[in-house]
Amino acid sequence: MSAIPQILAIFIIMAIGLFLRKIKLLNENLIEGMTKIVLSLTLPFLMIASALNPETRGGGTEFIIIMVSSLLLHGVFGSIALFFLRKRRDNKMATVFAHTSVFSNCAFMGYPVMGAVFGAQGHIYVTAYTLGFNIALFTLGVAIYGGKKAIGIKALLLSPGLISSVLSAIIYLTGITLPSFIAEVMQMVGNITTPLAMLLIGAGMINFRPRDIISPMTWLASVMRVLIMPLICWGIFLLCGFSENLITALVLIVAMPGAATTVLMASIYRADAEYASRCIVMSTALSILTIPLWLFLVG
Repeated sequence: MSAIPQILAIFIIMAIGLFLRKIKLLNENLIEGMTKIVLSLTLPFLMIASALNPETRGGGTEFIIIMVSSLLLHGVFGSIALFFLRKRRDNKMATVFAHTSVFSNCAFMGYPVMGAVFGAQGHIYVTAYTLGFNIALFTLGVAIYGGKKAIGIKALLLSPGLISSVLSAIIYLTGITLPSFIAEVMQMVGNITTPLAMLLIGAGMINFRPRDIISPMTWLASVMRVLIMPLICWGIFLLCGFSENLITALVLIVAMPGAATTVLMASIYRADAEYASRCIVMSTALSILTIPLWLFLVG
């Protein structure tokens, strides 16, 4: 529970981002540029800096457990989604619902939240989880929208998220070190990630409209993402006999709101991008309440 003030601080930064968007200090071009900076520079630097941090070393077993758990969870739930979509491929809302349910905003929002709860070790947990996430996103995630024929190995291998996750894993598991000044630069740049990411997430909530509150399908997808999926996974982790620390970490990562890539892929594959946007915004809004709730329940 000691992390609650830090979690609240993160959501306050989100509110500042929304305010800046409303007064037009943040416009679409600026948001797009800042998003690229976070995804291509500050977030990868944060991953690598966390792997280089001496305080996080020595948890190779936990890293592997989280990575394998991520692969299995996305594999199982993604396959279930594909099974139910096999005769519903033309239902554009159903594909968005499935994608929202399976894929969380584990990196963009996961790093700030997990950093607040676990410190630098939390970043290592998220790095391990995003390895499985990225592999599943560019295989099963793509297949949810476009079928198996749409899976592209090139896009998977060139994903900045996957590349930085793999490099971080190699550094962390092998104990590789870099000159201290390089590690310090990476840490300084990486530290920009949390405030920038939360400002951007808050700015993205400008599209939230009162009518979204009474949309049953938006509610259903959002509740599935931030409550039902973490609850199912919590039960699985308890049955697996994971340590309390691992259960807390995994449940919190799973409990993140819908992934922003849901909207991007919905646009690319001509699914219901508007519904996807509503799901992401609603699940993010709900997460303001549900993340502290999950931290209280499993922390």
